[in-house]
Amino acid sequence: MPWRASQEQSMGIQPLFQTVTFSPYALYEGALGPLLIRLAERLRFERLFVALLTLTENGERALQGAVGLNVPQEALVSLTVSLSTETEPLARVALTGAMHTGTPGAQADGEQNALQSMVGAYHWAAAPIPYLPDLPAHVLHDLPLSKTTATPTADRETRASVVIPARGVLVAARAAALSQQETILLEMVAGQIGAALLGLEAAQAARQDELEEGRIRQQLFESEKLAATGRLTASIAHEINNPLEAIKNALYLLVAQSQPDNPQRELLELAQRETERVSRIIRQMLGVARPSASMSLTDVNRVVQETLALIEPQLQRRQIISSLELDTTLPPIMASADQLKQVFLNLFLNARDAMPQGGGLLIQTRIARVHDNIMLADKYLVVRVRDDGEGIPEEIRQRVFEPFFSTKGARRGSGLGLWVCQEIIRSHGGQMHINSKVGKGTTFLVGLPLPVESRGAALGQSERQSASSLWRTEQ
Repeated sequence: MPWRASQEQSMGIQPLFQTVTFSPYALYEGALGPLLIRLAERLRFERLFVALLTLTENGERALQGAVGLNVPQEALVSLTVSLSTETEPLARVALTGAMHTGTPGAQADGEQNALQSMVGAYHWAAAPIPYLPDLPAHVLHDLPLSKTTATPTADRETRASVVIPARGVLVAARAAALSQQETILLEMVAGQIGAALLGLEAAQAARQDELEEGRIRQQLFESEKLAATGRLTASIAHEINNPLEAIKNALYLLVAQSQPDNPQRELLELAQRETERVSRIIRQMLGVARPSASMSLTDVNRVVQETLALIEPQLQRRQIISSLELDTTLPPIMASADQLKQVFLNLFLNARDAMPQGGGLLIQTRIARVHDNIMLADKYLVVRVRDDGEGIPEEIRQRVFEPFFSTKGARRGSGLGLWVCQEIIRSHGGQMHINSKVGKGTTFLVGLPLPVESRGAALGQSERQSASSLWRTEQ
């Protein structure tokens, strides 16, 4: 895209600066374009481009042309420099983290394809773009990885990429040779580019989290609307069905008592057929309003972990530390994993909203004990969700399971979330309980019935449990 005109150009022509980008890096052009233009204006560079570290299709690390100023679009897109080619100047810059300069025609034959088409017949310099500005390579090497990778091979790849001093290379070219002071300035601009990339990626990650949060909320809202509509439909259908049955019985008696040659019999039979049709429609409405969930043996611990993984990025952004304490000896239970995931997601999101300034979210699973809830003890598997929020006043706590009751406002909550959760747990034969004190947080208990054959073992385990191993309580 065109930018401001250069102040000095040959032949009296005043062409515009032209930035180009490789489409996967289009997000970076808006931030890097002005930096490249300012650098070109100050040091009279003819060409500038940025190449960033990436993985090729065969898993090899390489530098890929990303954003350029006054360079050919085709050359930028085709610029791929493998880091295994250590004799290539750009690869050396990325691997060593040191500046590299060149003069016109100084490249070897094998290097001309990668670099010559970009810098042309100019003096050039290449500066490393650091991962973190002003941090030396040995500090980066000691930084812990944020996530555990899936396989040892992937882990080695990740660590190998971390120890590379640079995440990319900034290349500048012009007719005149660069002074030492100008190369230092170029290196400083490369650090600014590294900072700009970090900011862009953080903003992009935050945007992705917001989109994902919106998608999850929309899904919950749709499911809550369907549940509310289903309950209303079932209620209406039930109320209509009662008088309809009385009408059907009355018509049956009238038809049975009428003579075959009675002129009114045909009308009675017509009314009888139509009431049967209405009755079938009502049964269909009830079938839609009360769909049967697909029940199967379900690992509750796995459902909890999968649900928490959905919103873990959002929790981290809000400085909320989540902790899992899962009883690995829990037996599988008959349940709908999708419906349980909906329940847990609602509870986790409510806990997140209760801690706008950050805090702790504790999620536990175990066989219910007497101190959890006397009604659940030894017969239920319990999932305990505790937050460090402000707590819920008594007058509000008594209404949290009511449909259409919300403290979040019309724009953020439908007031159906906890009501739907309770309906789902009840459909599983379970119970939901809430315990909260203002200033001390809130705890939700979700009790799900254990298989009958597991209850004896649970009881024995409960009796062997010493008082010292009781769950810690917050209230």
